[in-house]
Amino acid sequence: MRKPINQQKMKTLTNMGHLQIIPKEIIFKDVEANYTYEIPVLVRNLTKIPRRIRIGKPKTKEFKCEYNMVDARAAGIPMRLTVSFESTELNKVEYSDKLIIMSEGSTIELPMHAYTPNPVIVFEPFINLGFV
Repeated sequence: MRKPINQQKMKTLTNMGHLQIIPKEIIFKDVEANYTYEIPVLVRNLTKIPRRIRIGKPKTKEFKCEYNMVDARAAGIPMRLTVSFESTELNKVEYSDKLIIMSEGSTIELPMHAYTPNPVIVFEPFINLGFV
C-alpha cells in the first residue's frame, strides 16, 4: 500500500524555486542613440498557491520595464514584462543595471546590459608566414 502524499512538503511544482524567469539575463547589443530596443521577459509562478509578484524599477533612466499589475498569479501562469532600453546620446560603452523581481519569500535579480557598437577583433592562433 502506498503512503499518502504529504501536502506540506509539496509546496512548489518543481525544485527550481518559487519563480521561473526567462531569459536569465537581458543583453542589448549594438545599441544606437534615439532608438528603442525591447526584450520580452516571462516570470512564472512555480508554487501551487497564487502569489503576488512585484517588480522593482531599474535605477538608470535608460532602462524601463512595463507590465500589467495583477493582484496574484496562479500556479504556472506567466507574467509578461517588456524591458526596453532607449538613450538620446550614448556616453558610455556599457550600460548595466538590474531588475528586482520579488515574490513572497524570494527575491531574484535580473541583470540587464546594453552595449554600444564595438569592433570585434579575432586573432588567428596560428599564422603561417611561409619561408621567411
